[in-house]
Amino acid sequence: MAAPSILSQSEDRPPTPPPPPSPFLQEEAQRPRDALVQQAIDHPNPRVPITSRFVIKEQPWITQRKTYTKENRYLNPNPIRVFPRDDVYSPDSVNNKIVCGSIGVTIVGHPETPDPGILGSITGELRMDLDQTNLEGEFSLKVSEASGQNQFCLAFTIDYYTEDQNFWREQLRTRPFEVHANTSTAQASPQLFGLQMKHGTNMEENEVWIKGAGFNTTSDGRPRVEVKFDSRDAHIKEVTQNLLVVLAPRREDLTETTTVRVTVSNLYKLRSSDAFTKLSNGHLEYRYNVNGD
Repeated sequence: MAAPSILSQSEDRPPTPPPPPSPFLQEEAQRPRDALVQQAIDHPNPRVPITSRFVIKEQPWITQRKTYTKENRYLNPNPIRVFPRDDVYSPDSVNNKIVCGSIGVTIVGHPETPDPGILGSITGELRMDLDQTNLEGEFSLKVSEASGQNQFCLAFTIDYYTEDQNFWREQLRTRPFEVHANTSTAQASPQLFGLQMKHGTNMEENEVWIKGAGFNTTSDGRPRVEVKFDSRDAHIKEVTQNLLVVLAPRREDLTETTTVRVTVSNLYKLRSSDAFTKLSNGHLEYRYNVNGD
């Protein structure tokens, strides 16, 4: 008699039953998620991670407009998002998976603390549960008072509960920003942080990235900035609030390697025909290489 095939043997074998759920997961399924979230918020002594698991995706623009009673003028970027860092925390982690949590936001200031009531949101709430899919929180926020000589920051508090039965609390704060009552007082100088591609040949228009903050743009992304390499205008290819992509002017007149100053000015136009610029407070340096130096 021929031996039965491997296939027929496997077909006769009863299927392996799924493993029973862990006692922990069975217990957690019976505990209302809302109650756990409230426990995390009210916990008197939550744990604080050595390295924050959450980050602010994009910092607020350094110059903002206040909202008036009948307006819904929100802080930029809109919305402001807080989400978990991939490099230190995986949502699929077995040991410290977040079961649930919430995130709240308030406004703080320096040197004076503002009235917390000046901060509002599109929903009317300044606290929300973390999204259960991606563990993010996002807010469309507005401020109803100008900062004056003050500077404002947004302070986020994230309270959450993990599968290892620990309650946690993290606090994040944005960079400072100013809130102005109208466009005439909101006109600010750009800030310069650094160059990517700090040198290039003098015989070509080399692409240079200028990193900074407060670069002026129109609502459709057109540049309202002026970039100069010493006294020569650079061609602007792209502009965002924090990044300029420009072409360094060709300098065939140079006979030796030369370092020039790079400056950026915001261009403003009032309701009248008058226009003016706000020059960056500092400058960056770019080196033209001559004859293959």
